[in-house]
Amino acid sequence: MKIRLTHGTSAAQSEILDLERGLGRPLPNVLRAFVNQFDGARPEPNTFKICGTNDSGVNDFIPVRRMLAERANRSEEHTSELQSPCNL
Repeated sequence: MKIRLTHGTSAAQSEILDLERGLGRPLPNVLRAFVNQFDGARPEPNTFKICGTNDSGVNDFIPVRRMLAERANRSEEHTSELQSPCNL
């Protein structure tokens, strides 16, 4: 099956470095190369068969910027949970 990736951009190097810092390790070379070319891309076609009877799909690949925002949100949620009077 051939898959064409559309709507992808190059992730900013600063975002990649921020993600690596947050993860505490460098991204694998193949993932770094992918986000340098296809960050946030959408695969077409985006459906595939599972066990021959069910269909599933991938709508888009999560852009590095969105990963960073999600990590920041989770960090804020965790901090506020620790500071909640219910947790004292």
